[in-house]
Amino acid sequence: MLNDRRCGKFEIAVEVINDVPEVVYAIMAQTIIIRAEAMLASDVIDYTAISEHFEEVPAGSEVPSYDVIYDAETETITWVKQE
Repeated sequence: MLNDRRCGKFEIAVEVINDVPEVVYAIMAQTIIIRAEAMLASDVIDYTAISEHFEEVPAGSEVPSYDVIYDAETETITWVKQE
């Protein structure tokens, strides 16, 4: 699994982690975290992960960033690649 090239970066605000952990659980259920870093200045956690929802990254290429969008009405998560 760790040789899977479907890698991506995303961040979650510490406030979201504290206030709506059920959303964070749903996000994490769709990923395998391979790196996490607390960014104190911006109060977020930066994640690098593997997920079937990410595009494959060619060897030697930079890992793209994704926005995580949670729709509370439908309880769905959408991953949008940042351009």
